[in-house]
Amino acid sequence: MKNNYLIIGLISVLIVGIGIYFLIVENGSNDVVQTTVEQGSFDVKLKEDEIKVFLNEKNQANFILTSKDGFNSNVKFITKTPLMGIKVSFDNPEYHVSAGAETKATIFFEPINEIAVGQHNVTLVIKSQKITKDVNFILDVIGEGEVRITIENYNFDPQIITVVQGTKIVWYNKDDVIHTVTSNIDIFDLDMERQEYENVTFNDIGTFTYLCSPHPYMTGIINVIPRR
Repeated sequence: MKNNYLIIGLISVLIVGIGIYFLIVENGSNDVVQTTVEQGSFDVKLKEDEIKVFLNEKNQANFILTSKDGFNSNVKFITKTPLMGIKVSFDNPEYHVSAGAETKATIFFEPINEIAVGQHNVTLVIKSQKITKDVNFILDVIGEGEVRITIENYNFDPQIITVVQGTKIVWYNKDDVIHTVTSNIDIFDLDMERQEYENVTFNDIGTFTYLCSPHPYMTGIINVIPRR
């Protein structure tokens, strides 16, 4: 009989202990959920609408992140636009945004290959646990010395380009048809067969527009800035 009472007592203690354990776990998990629930939103502002950087140099885009409606969480940046020939880096892997304070984020762009020269429409994605926002801006990689523009699939690539005064621009026709590079103000007019190169050196400062005469929907823009 004593043994039966002993067994019943042990079972009772065990049941109470299990109940206390699950109560602690449940309360603990509730605390975790409460501290990780994301509330509110955030704003992101880019200080510059256009970022200019020379080939083989580095420049940065500066962002300001602010909390809305009690937002208190981490966010991270993701480069959505493929940027060929450009190294992209961040000053932090992610950024904490909290109420009552501004958070600064800096992104560095370093073009390391001549294929990067030209204007790029860049989209960055800023993500938290629940919120995703896009930021769009222009990254203008400036060329100097000698720069190539490829004619392919009835396009000038890059279509818009900024170069330093005295730069030689070389056009290369990869299409199977004849194209021209014809200035809108009669400064140059080049005819190119397939696999043919032509070039012009731009010594004057200004903006120069051009098109392909047989295919006038093909257009290009060259911005020439002063020597450094």
